[in-house]
Amino acid sequence: MPEGPEVWILNKAICRYYGKHISNSIGKHLIVQSDYNQSNDITIWSFGLNGTISIDENNKLYKPTEENWIFGKNEIYKNIQDDLALSIIDYMSATLEELNDFVNKLSKLRGKLGPYLINQNKISGIGVAWGSEILHRAGLRPDDSANYQDLSNLATSMIETREEIKILYESELNKCEEMKDFIEGWFENLYEIRNMKVYKVGEKININGRTWWINN
Repeated sequence: MPEGPEVWILNKAICRYYGKHISNSIGKHLIVQSDYNQSNDITIWSFGLNGTISIDENNKLYKPTEENWIFGKNEIYKNIQDDLALSIIDYMSATLEELNDFVNKLSKLRGKLGPYLINQNKISGIGVAWGSEILHRAGLRPDDSANYQDLSNLATSMIETREEIKILYESELNKCEEMKDFIEGWFENLYEIRNMKVYKVGEKININGRTWWINN
């Protein structure tokens, strides 16, 4: 499932293809300006199990509807970009100060750390894939209580993981000669090049119905 890093690089590819800023990303959401119909509305797409985006014969960006979408119809919202920006921390653009503040709040909570880290109402863009990597780098466990663990390296781990992803993904984008090809195959291609040390490599554990990965 695409997470914030994948949607972030898709946005970059779209803007490069059209030669103008027609989209943005916040967390797992791709926000597309509806300039095709000359309206002030925006379309927000949230992706399911895979990330399929296409460009039709009229050079219009669209998201095919398939049975394996678990959410994310092509819905029109007004002011959703402002609403999202005010209500959540965007993992891909958050500062170290913002992440430290987020981690300080986590350190006081008694529940399991993993679900807090992927709570899209608090911080958007991290799922179990990159969440597993972040906690692995920080030496933390998703199944232990947040206030029971030393979270002093968590914000730094979040930043370091993110910056490495950006370098990796931008390198892949820059190698592509046809942006249309990149856009239409973005998630499948990025899934192949993800440089992950624990996700689908280590031991699987189930937490609140989600499968996380930790060191063996």
